[in-house]
Amino acid sequence: MRLIFISILALHFSSLAAPALSADMKANHFNSDKLMEYGSWWYVRGDVSVANYQGPDVYCGCIQQKSVEHEMGMAGSIGLGYHVNRYFRLELAGEYRSPTKITFKGSDNSNGEARYNSAAGFVNAYVDIPLAKKITPYVGLGVGMVQNNIASVSRTNVPCPSCTPSEWEGATTVSMAFAAMAGVAYELNPNTQLDIGYRFLKLGNAHSSTQTNLSTNSPRYEFKDLTSHDVRVGVRYLID
Repeated sequence: MRLIFISILALHFSSLAAPALSADMKANHFNSDKLMEYGSWWYVRGDVSVANYQGPDVYCGCIQQKSVEHEMGMAGSIGLGYHVNRYFRLELAGEYRSPTKITFKGSDNSNGEARYNSAAGFVNAYVDIPLAKKITPYVGLGVGMVQNNIASVSRTNVPCPSCTPSEWEGATTVSMAFAAMAGVAYELNPNTQLDIGYRFLKLGNAHSSTQTNLSTNSPRYEFKDLTSHDVRVGVRYLID
């Protein structure tokens, strides 16, 4: 009799547990399908930046120029990314940086001016730090290549205008580029996030062409250690 009573209790509790177990299995099955669904963890993004350039160091031959100022500029970028998991994502991005002006004063008290723009491509890696349902801070690092273009260089107030060229033609330089990012994403809807962030950029070096004045070769201008502090605002869209 005791064995029959225990068997009845076991059947009763198993019938109560079955719906909950079935629900758990369905939930797990849904999550698995979501992970396997093509495109569910891919996203595209676009942003605009205000670029606050620092430096660069400017040389003509072996002489370093002084009082260097690089005006602020704008940049725009697009990217394609993939969420490896909830906390880690990878991204390919390309950007164009608008023309800006670099002004400087030489040790001979001449004034110089250069026109500069660039285009770059990066591989970025991010760590997301979910804090709330809709707010996700992040940090990231990037490495890539940048094409720096010096459109022209001019000098005025040159002590010896007849023997020193006042115009240098531009040149294109390809350098390694590095980035460090931090920001926060805010969920506008399940597929769209507003992204506001800061980025520090190392954009390598650039130079002008070497000019010839009569029978004398004039050294080219070198622009070393181009850097920028960017403030970015953009949108991320999860491809579903």
